[in-house]
Amino acid sequence: GDFLDLFGIIDFPFFVIFGVEFLARTWFISHRRVGVSWLDAMIWRWYDILLLLPFWRWLRIIPVTIRLDQAKLLNSSRIQKLARQGFVVKIAGDMTEVVAILLINQVQGAIRQGELTKWLMQKEVRPYIDLNDTDEIAALTNIAVKTTVYQILPKIKPDLEALLQHNLDRAINQSPAYQQLSRLPGLEELQNQLTKRISQEVLQSLYDGLNLAIEEDPVGEKLFQQLLENLKEVFGNEMQDKPTVTEIESLLVDLLEEVKVNYVESLELGYNDEDFEELLDQKRAIRQVVEQ
Repeated sequence: GDFLDLFGIIDFPFFVIFGVEFLARTWFISHRRVGVSWLDAMIWRWYDILLLLPFWRWLRIIPVTIRLDQAKLLNSSRIQKLARQGFVVKIAGDMTEVVAILLINQVQGAIRQGELTKWLMQKEVRPYIDLNDTDEIAALTNIAVKTTVYQILPKIKPDLEALLQHNLDRAINQSPAYQQLSRLPGLEELQNQLTKRISQEVLQSLYDGLNLAIEEDPVGEKLFQQLLENLKEVFGNEMQDKPTVTEIESLLVDLLEEVKVNYVESLELGYNDEDFEELLDQKRAIRQVVEQ
């Protein structure tokens, strides 16, 4: 006789159980979460629908695996991590390229519309949102300058003196007049003392000037800011009056187009799977900090 397929009869009780459980979970999710409809709740638990299909029964391994993982009977975190990594690796290069191209296109559009000239000519600067009442750029510049003057320069001062003295000696030795007098006794020692003294005096004067320059001077800072504002205004006026502004804008647009063609389209080539995995770890770490 023929083989009897009684799987449908055997599977029917499980179909009823999973169907009732699916409807109950759908109702619970739609009432538990604000703004979630029945359809949204069903999509939320999309994998449970595979338990109700009378065909492609092998797909039931997906909801079974997910439920075992939810019950802590199976650790699939590594599988999920690799799956996400593979997905990100496939689309990250394209997404990066698209975002970079969109950014360059926006800059090109702004230049074509004359935003560069408008920015140079603007009389009132748009208010800048300061989060901590601190000018970070000025503070970083101040720290870098003070570190260089107070800590770095004193430690390398002997090397700078030796280099400057060497250059002075070379310049003097190449002088025809000195070559005629170089045979005089004691002249070489006098030259060494003279070049050493000059190098020390030059560096000390430079160091004193830097110390004086970085001292707090409200009047000097105000004059410097006024100089920058006047320079920007005059530069903007001159750029607007000259026909070269059109040429400059055209060259900038062409330069951005070349950057787009030569560099942006090959951004994805600079990353590998390990780089994307590190980026994912950084993203998760940032999200944890934000959620705390």
